[in-house]
Amino acid sequence: MKTGALSTKRKSNADLTQIVKSVHGWTKNQLTHIKKESKLPVCWAISKKLLLVGDYRVEKISDRVWCVTDNNQEFVHNFVSRLSAVLYCLCVQTNQLVMSHKLLEYD
Repeated sequence: MKTGALSTKRKSNADLTQIVKSVHGWTKNQLTHIKKESKLPVCWAISKKLLLVGDYRVEKISDRVWCVTDNNQEFVHNFVSRLSAVLYCLCVQTNQLVMSHKLLEYD
């Protein structure tokens, strides 16, 4: 029985870099499109400690502190739970301002 030779070629680092840039650009374009078309903000878990909720960023500081910052990296509030932080971001961006103020008040 004869074994066949592998026909795949290795990609150079320049090729891989170009592929990564292409995928990153496509992802960024798709997220921008989804943000414009959707009525709800996009929630994207970057890691266990970082979430993007529309134009806001929710970052875990410690077990009981979740920091919310806006698009300009300006501090908004430290929340006790991740759920409260995400709900606040959703309420602000869907113009449910009474609910967002209550979340700030009770947190």
